[in-house]
Amino acid sequence: PLEDLRLEIRALGEAPERAAEEGVYARGLFLEGARWDSAANTLAECTSSGPSAGLRGPCPPIWLVARAAADGAGLAPPAAEGLFYECPVYVLPQRHARMSSRSNLVFRMLLPCAEEGPNHWVCRGLAALSQLDD
Repeated sequence: PLEDLRLEIRALGEAPERAAEEGVYARGLFLEGARWDSAANTLAECTSSGPSAGLRGPCPPIWLVARAAADGAGLAPPAAEGLFYECPVYVLPQRHARMSSRSNLVFRMLLPCAEEGPNHWVCRGLAALSQLDD
């Protein structure tokens, strides 16, 4: 049953060249409140100029795999891999929005966050969006 499954979700540094052996790769999300530094494979502050200027930009591709809850899957980062921000992923930019009786929150994913640490990104209100309203 679905109740017995947990999603394991990881950001990938770059788009994979072949299909996942387990789970699925997804792309097309947007980050709001940060940018993705593909060279360092981590979150970074937004810039005021250049190709990644502004508060919104592309999210790196992600890997999703369903695991049995008994396997201990979830959002716990692998040991000794550094700091991670538990990033919420929303359908719409309006985070308080309700669609019918469903929540706007889809899931949460771990994003590497280097020196700033997760609290920095909580204060920034960082989130991923599946669509923009621009």
